[in-house]
Amino acid sequence: MSTVWFMVDDSDPRLNYSGQWDPIFDSNSASFSNSSSMLAGGIFNDTLHLSSDKVSISFWFNGSSYVGVYGSQLGYGFPETTPQIQCLLDGAAIWSGPIGPFNQKTGDSYNSILYCSAGPLNFESLPGEHELPITAIGAPWYFDYITYESLANPVLDGEILQAGSSDIIDASNYSMLIWEPGWSFDSGQDSASTNIHGSQVVVKFNGTSVSLYGSLLSNVSNVAAYEVDGQAPVQLSDTSDNESKQLLFTASNLSIGEHIVAVTFNGSESDMPLAIDYFYIQSLTLAQQGAVSGSSAPSPGPVEHSNHRVTLAAVLGSIIPTVLMAVVIVWYYGKLKQRKAPNPVIPFDPLGLTSASQSLPAPSPHCPKKGSLSHSLPTDTVTDEIVAVSLNTRRPGNGSSTNLMTLKYEQRVATLQDLIRQRDKQLAEGSTQQQRLLTVHTDSGLRLTEEIGLGMDHEVIPMEVPPGYTVE
Repeated sequence: MSTVWFMVDDSDPRLNYSGQWDPIFDSNSASFSNSSSMLAGGIFNDTLHLSSDKVSISFWFNGSSYVGVYGSQLGYGFPETTPQIQCLLDGAAIWSGPIGPFNQKTGDSYNSILYCSAGPLNFESLPGEHELPITAIGAPWYFDYITYESLANPVLDGEILQAGSSDIIDASNYSMLIWEPGWSFDSGQDSASTNIHGSQVVVKFNGTSVSLYGSLLSNVSNVAAYEVDGQAPVQLSDTSDNESKQLLFTASNLSIGEHIVAVTFNGSESDMPLAIDYFYIQSLTLAQQGAVSGSSAPSPGPVEHSNHRVTLAAVLGSIIPTVLMAVVIVWYYGKLKQRKAPNPVIPFDPLGLTSASQSLPAPSPHCPKKGSLSHSLPTDTVTDEIVAVSLNTRRPGNGSSTNLMTLKYEQRVATLQDLIRQRDKQLAEGSTQQQRLLTVHTDSGLRLTEEIGLGMDHEVIPMEVPPGYTVE
């Protein structure tokens, strides 16, 4: 749907009346008797507003600026009795009439007379908000309705829509209508017509009712028919001679939703043509549109479960490979670190942490050279060595050898704390005293006491600690 044409009845609250106006709610009384079969059809919504002296109407709307003003007239007498109608659009004068098939001799009354219009032939389309003031002077005037083109893709809320009128734009330019071949849209023609067998016009809409106005003159049955949503065709009734804009059919109480109505001419070229003036469509309200959207939604039950399974599979499929890759990377770097790690250096063990000299590791080509023992070992390395050798250590306070793993948690903690304190004390003594080379012998002999042999320029005090003995 691109644009639609809205119908604004004379009773619409958006209209602002100035001056003396008399509303007429019963068109079947007085001069409007049998108005449904008048020469130009009935009045819209069965209501009118009658003017007295100089009056005006003001109307604001959002649209393309194409607009038409319609009313009724109780026949023409003399020119001085004709009402003078003037319309402005955003301050600029637009075409003002009236225009219609009036018969001054008989004084026949007509409805749906076009009094003012702005269309492609006389006004540029300017989409937006517009002001339409209407002024009536002189003889009484019966105001009926206003129709205007909406903006593109408007929001509908139960309005009456018009489609197919040739008064302002060509009938073939209505987006709701599809005209099949065979229809005539000659300029100056009030309606679209056809006498070609099989000619069809289709109207697509979201609404609850549709009505067709036109004329059909024929003595042959089944000259034209209409069908709703593919159901069985319904024959159109004939209208009287010289009448236009007559009600040909109404399909009401339709279900809430979209509908397709097709009108087909079944006669021949020798028959009188079918003339279509316009359709009226009752659009859906916003509440009805919401109901249609809700009912068309699929059941969420099985779809929701399926979505959960798909989501779970996708998550697991992305997490499991990532976790496996992380495990492989950690394992690989762990192995690489083990390969690159230097052989551990066993620190001095004054407490006899090593049970025997043969438990010490074999010399390594990477061991420190002579004279390099003065360099401090990293703290974390010493701590690791203490914990490592403490698995087979002596209990402080007694000379018994005990496996640290067999001790209770508190005892293990206390033992490790003692070892750490001893290490800290050793490091402190080494920093305040002259460096001493602590040599552990397996045969209690003195080794390499000369300064020149050690490559040191300060005094070296050798200390010999036989295996299995403490410093004290």
